[in-house]
Amino acid sequence: MRETRAVLGRFIPPGRQPLVADLEDQVAGVSGVADGQVRYLEGVIEFYRARTDTKVTIAAERLALIAVITLPITALSSVYGMNIIVNDRTDFPHLAVVLAAMIAISAVLLRWAKQQGWW
Repeated sequence: MRETRAVLGRFIPPGRQPLVADLEDQVAGVSGVADGQVRYLEGVIEFYRARTDTKVTIAAERLALIAVITLPITALSSVYGMNIIVNDRTDFPHLAVVLAAMIAISAVLLRWAKQQGWW
């Protein structure tokens, strides 16, 4: 600042130097306010970014939980698929065992997820 005043002092008449010094102080004050606003806005942006990242993380956890719960059922149904339910030769006891296994696996996974605090 003093260097600026020394340089400006050469070009400004002595009677106007107090006005220039006042203007310089005002610009410094406005610059300080602007810097404060920048820091405030950076904080607000960071807050919203963190909030959004948290929501995305929660959604990803829920999707992963859904995948974990449905994966065993999908595996069983893909193995047995069209081989269990056949219009004229459906084996109902075998079908009941497969459905019971699907329900049991899902129940075990849901209980495990609840113990983990995911559900």
